[in-house]
Amino acid sequence: MIATLKRLSLAMTILAGVVAVGTVGFVTLEGLPAFDAFYLTVLTITTVGYGDIVPVTPAGRIMAMGLVVTGFTFFTSVVVTAVQLMFERREDKRRTQQLYTLTTLFFSEAGDKLIRLLCRCDPELQRIQEPAPPEKVWTEADFSRLAETLKHHGYDIDPRLLEAAVEQARANVNNAKASLERAQLGVIDTERTNRRNRELVK
Repeated sequence: MIATLKRLSLAMTILAGVVAVGTVGFVTLEGLPAFDAFYLTVLTITTVGYGDIVPVTPAGRIMAMGLVVTGFTFFTSVVVTAVQLMFERREDKRRTQQLYTLTTLFFSEAGDKLIRLLCRCDPELQRIQEPAPPEKVWTEADFSRLAETLKHHGYDIDPRLLEAAVEQARANVNNAKASLERAQLGVIDTERTNRRNRELVK
């Protein structure tokens, strides 16, 4: 998007220069007032041509032809680049929203657990923890050593450790489901017992 913005700025600058040259040229060659010369320049560049003001001298007509070729080219470039910039900003906004959504999901509780799981599957985790153990108070030197270590770390994942961690996570999920089912059965039994007690009281 920055490159498109630079192209738009360049095209607008050149277009403004063409308009200025055309205005001065018509004032000099056609003897028109400044506003009429500017008006004729804009109409020539945009190829509107109302016909109320026209160049009458050969030099003015030659300059008008040059303005049509150069001015219309840069005028079209400004319009096309502006539309492109508008679509790029819209796309960038959509991409940013998606990134924020993914970031929010990733750094949620599930994302935190996923990071911990992948860290446990890193065979070089112990080497990362060596510069500054989490039990001690970290100093600036500890942070510098850790940053240098992370810069050259390969972030490898041991498939065997990952498979074992996944199996452990699956077992934890199954245990949690079993505990939930037992709790639900216990609630149902309690409700049945309470219902029988109320019937006996009646």
